[in-house]
Amino acid sequence: MTQPSYLRFPHLHGELITFTAEDDVWAASLDGGRAWRVSSDNMPVNHPRISPDGEHIAWTSTRDGAPEVHVAAVDGGPSQRLTHWGTRTSVRGWTSDGKVLALSTTGQMSLRRTWARAVPLDGGP
Repeated sequence: MTQPSYLRFPHLHGELITFTAEDDVWAASLDGGRAWRVSSDNMPVNHPRISPDGEHIAWTSTRDGAPEVHVAAVDGGPSQRLTHWGTRTSVRGWTSDGKVLALSTTGQMSLRRTWARAVPLDGGP
């Protein structure tokens, strides 16, 4: 019997890769060496994406219940929760001007309808 892949949701940017494992976000250099843990919440996470400048990683986390957008510096440090929508939310990438691109059902009449939103790193609207 085969098991699902341990490393999930990989995303490449230059010489860096991010992925999820052990319910956390990880990053590693494509040159080799050890991977490092970017998040340490031990809660389901998915779709980590590296910013265009390579400085941040954004991902979807269920740390506080509903899936929300979180971000942290690639080199480490505390993560920051950027959204408080309380509904289906999923990080999909970054805009060219450095905002996190997220899909969400917030403000919709049906959970089948999603809108893409650009979320600034300062957590503003």
